[in-house]
This record gives sequence, structure tokens and C-alpha cells, in this order.
Amino acid sequence: MFNKYIYIEVMKEYEKLKNLANKKFLERKKLCFEKCPRIKEIEDELYSNGLNFSKSIIGTSKEEREKLLKDFQTLNNNLKNEKNYLIRKYGFTDTFFEDIYKCKKCKDTGFINNIECTCFKQNLINKAYDLSNLRELNNIEYFDINYYSKENFNDEKTTPFDNMNFIQKKCSNFIDAFETTPKNFVFYGNTGLGKTLLCKKLAKELLDRGHLVLYITANELFKNLENEKFNKNFDEVNFKNISLIDECDLLIIDDLGTELTTTFTTSILFQIINNRLLLKKSTIISTNLSSPEITALYSTRITSRLYGEYEFIRFYGNDIRIIKNLTKQGY
Repeated sequence: MFNKYIYIEVMKEYEKLKNLANKKFLERKKLCFEKCPRIKEIEDELYSNGLNFSKSIIGTSKEEREKLLKDFQTLNNNLKNEKNYLIRKYGFTDTFFEDIYKCKKCKDTGFINNIECTCFKQNLINKAYDLSNLRELNNIEYFDINYYSKENFNDEKTTPFDNMNFIQKKCSNFIDAFETTPKNFVFYGNTGLGKTLLCKKLAKELLDRGHLVLYITANELFKNLENEKFNKNFDEVNFKNISLIDECDLLIIDDLGTELTTTFTTSILFQIINNRLLLKKSTIISTNLSSPEITALYSTRITSRLYGEYEFIRFYGNDIRIIKNLTKQGY
């Protein structure tokens, strides 16, 4: 089930499409009638015949109704054939009244017999991806844990490979229980360990399942919110609507700690975290900061919420971006 926000947005777009198609249809009808007034006469006759037929069958027997229906269909078919002949005769194509629609199957209504058209479903998916701030998701590389070492790393109890296997399973459980069990995570560890890539993979999986996901870097998030607050000139907030921070099913804040930390950003971060906890909405935060660095950088109110309501998941090992690059070069 797609988020209500997305559904309403797509319905609004179809209303605009429908109005535009209707306008084009009336314009083409007018042009057609001006060239050949007989076509309008035929349309009027078809309408009138329908009304007369409805009245004529009232109180008649089954045999009489069948005869009236047969006569009605013959008359209408003759009129339609004449109309099609005239349309072609005056230089209009067979699709003159059809190619005004973006989707000819549903005629830009989004529905066929009260069932969502394939174009409507695709637009729901496109809207979800657009609002997510992750338009490049289809090009995200495969998350391969085989790049992680199967040898012991420093004093860790498990190898980087086993640790990532554990993290992947935890993420799979998170996705499977997403609709019923909201959870919050802090992914932390050094750069180049796959935190961002895993965040994007989670976003794609949930987007494909019809959920509204907002992915944004901490720097971009606070810059946009500051612009919004102080009314600075800027083109467009990347995530389309400030309210999405609270409304989205999953909020992913990437690279927390890279932003310029001020009283404003600290206050906003607390509001975001607190609001989503109250709304029981899932949030994932990724950061290169260590646990002590998070405590030192942010207020007690923020760290209290994070350590009390979020599960901290540590990424460790060697930089897999370097490993991948060396692998590609044949080392």
C-alpha cells in the first residue's frame, strides 16, 4: 500500500492530465464540426437515440425490448460508420480523438473499470523515488559482503565478514517487519565501510514495496532547513516538502557529523528525532563518528534519545572502496 501522501499527489497529477485531455478533446471536436457540420448532427442523433431508446423500452415485453434493441443497435452502427467515413474524408486520422491521451488505455484517468491502470502504478513508484531524494537508486551497485575480510580485525570478537553478515540479516528482518515494528538505527564506523550503500539499498527495497522513504545527507538537511527558516533565496528544497521529514515512513540521515554544528542544527536535530519517535516512524542515521564523539558533539537531549531509542550498529574493517578498486585493477 503506497503512502497516502504519494497517492494524493499522483491523483492530483491525473486530475490535471484529465482536464488537459478534455480541453484538447473539445478543441478537436470544434475543429472537426467546423469542417463538417454533419459530424455534429450525427453525434446529436446518437445522443438523442439513446434517450429515446431508454424511454421506449419502459413497460414493454421481453420480445419487444429485444426488437427495439436490435433496431437501436442497427441505427447507431449506421450512424457511427457514417461518422467514421466523414472523419477520414475530411482528413482526420482514426486516432484524431485518441492521441490526446498520454495513456490510451485509461484515457488519463488512471483507472480502468475502477482498477488502477499500469501507468498509475508506475507513477506511484516514480513519485516515491522522486520524493526519496534518491533518483539514481536503480544504478546502485550490488552490496557484496565478500569484500569484507574473513580474518580477525584488531580486537573485534568477529571478523568484518561475519559482522556484515550479521548486519545484513538484521536489515532483512527490519524490512520484513517494517509495517508492524518501527525500528531506529545508528550505523557508525570509519569511512569506506558501506554504511551509505547499505542505507540506499534499504531505501530501494522499501520504495519498491510502496513506502515513502526520504534519504538526505546531514549537511543538505540542515542547509535546506536553515534556508527555509530564514527565507533565503534558493531554488528548491531537494526533498520537495519540509513536512516529509515527519511524514515519510523511513527517514535516512546520512553522514551525521559532517554538518556545521550550531545551536540551530542541534535544536532541529532534536526536534526531528523526537517527533519521529512520538509518531513511531523509523529513522536510520549513519555517521563516521565514534560513539564517544557523538556524545561529545551533540546535546544530552539528543544523545539520550539516540542511546535510549536507537540500536547502534558498528561497521569495522578495512576500507572496502580501496579493496574494490584494487580488485578491479587485478591486484
